[in-house]
Amino acid sequence: MLPRPRSHGSRQKLRHFSYQGMYYNFWRDEQHVQGIWRKTTLESYQSGSPEWQTVLDLDALPPPTTDTAKTWVWHGSRLLDEGPGEASTWDRALIKLSPGGSDADTAREMDLAEERFLSPEEGGFALYDEQTDNEHPDGPAAAQAAELKGK
Repeated sequence: MLPRPRSHGSRQKLRHFSYQGMYYNFWRDEQHVQGIWRKTTLESYQSGSPEWQTVLDLDALPPPTTDTAKTWVWHGSRLLDEGPGEASTWDRALIKLSPGGSDADTAREMDLAEERFLSPEEGGFALYDEQTDNEHPDGPAAAQAAELKGK
């Protein structure tokens, strides 16, 4: 049985937890004001002193260009089984960020193996400044949002 994370409102506890081959977690503290999305292995997590690797550092991202906001605010992630090949790879994630914490999300597809956003030219999913709930890039909400954005 996997341990279940608890938050209890403390900054020292795990939050926004997902598991698909790795433990992913969004973390904020005094050193990571906007936060980092990080990962560790199950073995490392169970050791009691996990060795976390930063996947995405929001403080290091260039500021938003579509708003007067100076920073990005984490709005969530969803791991996807969308990588190349027929085997389940779970090597993609849909990352939702908000300029300055506004209601509008920017949703981008991230390649977890390379730890970088995929551009639309590479076939990566991207919706900018949308007020939609995109759970999956091929889902009905994403298709509808993309259609509306084109009008």
